[in-house]
Amino acid sequence: MMGATGLSGCSQLRRRAPSARRGFQSFNNVPTPDQLAGRFTSAIIDPVTGQPFANNTIPQARFSRLANLALSTKFFPAPR
Repeated sequence: MMGATGLSGCSQLRRRAPSARRGFQSFNNVPTPDQLAGRFTSAIIDPVTGQPFANNTIPQARFSRLANLALSTKFFPAPR
């Protein structure tokens, strides 16, 4: 017979929620200082114009707020 919740024995269905992971434990690829400055060795296509950025460099004025926040707080560790 079904209980008020629609399921009998619903206590058996409860499982412990996995604990939340916060932050990163390791980085597999750390960007180089040139990459953090927007300078790349291969052509980077501007999503607005469809043309490559001049000198394979993304202007800092085009960095997103999140990218600027990551750079200002030194989110990425320095390369070794």
